[in-house]
Amino acid sequence: MEIVLDLELQLESWRVLQALGVPSGRKEKRLELVEELLPRGRELVEPVILYDLFPVEEVHPGEVVLKEVRLRSKGLAKLWAQAQEVALILCTIGPALDEQVSAHFVASDPLRGLVLDAIGTAALEGLAEEACRLIAEVAKGKRWEASAPLSPGNLDWGLEEQRVFFDLLPAKEIGLRLKESYQMTPLKSLSLAVGLGEAVLPSMEKSPCTYCSLKRRCRYRREKEPLPK
Repeated sequence: MEIVLDLELQLESWRVLQALGVPSGRKEKRLELVEELLPRGRELVEPVILYDLFPVEEVHPGEVVLKEVRLRSKGLAKLWAQAQEVALILCTIGPALDEQVSAHFVASDPLRGLVLDAIGTAALEGLAEEACRLIAEVAKGKRWEASAPLSPGNLDWGLEEQRVFFDLLPAKEIGLRLKESYQMTPLKSLSLAVGLGEAVLPSMEKSPCTYCSLKRRCRYRREKEPLPK
């Protein structure tokens, strides 16, 4: 188990505007406020990555069996049929930014609240990318490959499977809690699973974006290929 702290995220204006869903023709109107709030957003973000690797014991048509738990999904079983390990990852930027967003709304300043919330979304996306790079390096050290990240809610992997991460990882050590609805708190948190092995996910070589949890938010996908409509 590893907890990664002291991470420096590259929070850029374009990523925040993307999180806001601002049309290209109207970017100038929001850019000034984004750049005004970015320094404060950087102060409030406290990025943490928690991860561990678990051997794949068995793969059945409808589930991937790890230590003491089963990941119930036909899609995962198909994609990770050759995986030797699975990395379970929890990422969070902490509660401080969410609290400030709420304060802006209470103070009847929703625009600043929305922009600051988008800064948090951009930070979490950057943190997820950093986590994937980290696991890719771990796989490389084993002379293995790493899959694209998947989260409960992708494919047919139910959101209730979020509890697996909390069963196997010491989430409380990084301040994470799981609600009865299987939503995490703080809100700006994310769970990711990555398959590792000598020949992982050959079916993803052609179009990994089909399965990736970042999907439409990923700048790399947009540069390379469109998603199917």
